[in-house]
Amino acid sequence: RQAVDSLVAAYQTGVWSKGRETIENIVKQGGPLGSYASYRLIGADFVMRNEEPNGNYVANQKKWMSDLEAFLKEFPKSDEAPEVWLQLGSSNEFNAEEDKAREDYKRLVEEFPDSLAGKKAAGALRRLDLEGKPFALKGTGADGSTVDTAALKGKTVLVVFWASWGGQSVRRELPDVMKLAEKNRDRGFEVVGVCLDNAKEDLEAFQKEHGLNWPQVFEPNGIDGRLAVEYGIISLPTMFLIDAQGKVVNRNLRSASEVERQLEKALETKSVALGEK
Repeated sequence: RQAVDSLVAAYQTGVWSKGRETIENIVKQGGPLGSYASYRLIGADFVMRNEEPNGNYVANQKKWMSDLEAFLKEFPKSDEAPEVWLQLGSSNEFNAEEDKAREDYKRLVEEFPDSLAGKKAAGALRRLDLEGKPFALKGTGADGSTVDTAALKGKTVLVVFWASWGGQSVRRELPDVMKLAEKNRDRGFEVVGVCLDNAKEDLEAFQKEHGLNWPQVFEPNGIDGRLAVEYGIISLPTMFLIDAQGKVVNRNLRSASEVERQLEKALETKSVALGEK
């Protein structure tokens, strides 16, 4: 596999003109090494197409997904198959093709239930079905205390999955979420973070830089950790809004502006319910 990695790198960087031919010959031999070479070649081709001047990312992604589907037909039981199914599911989900994503996730759970990818797919299916259902999340806080959303029943709660390595979207959205928390705390709004950093120092540095003072669940293994797998988290930030009755209002919030719109509705509903009492 190391040799295949070297061949793929040589092909991708253009330093060896016969790199692709050599890799394809390995693929033709089949077996575990053939499937690995095929999978790596698909990834390399995708990267190279995206690096072309005036490349069309949407068209490139469709070709990549088509190549992955062909891979599964040729190597359905390979070591790489679970990860391929997960990539297809998450890509379809990102493309707002939830029905297709569910099919991919279900197939993965059925065929590779004990794999990490299979467990993530089961979590993704759980996440996709959260709306309208009771929700409670419990974990160890960054300070060693227990963080439990069940203790916040009667309040509107936003659960935020994030990490300091989550890119510009995390750095852009979380400070604005913090402003929403401060603005609406008197109305019964609370935020609970689930940090997927691997080092507590990274969490603490980000908190200090951006002034995040909400409770943080911090458990080891990051994106492969317990809670990330349990809910099939595939992008950051991912946010769930839970109403005062402890039920999920929205399980697919990506930005502070989306949170604000949904939050107003949830708080207004809560006010009306209290008024009726």
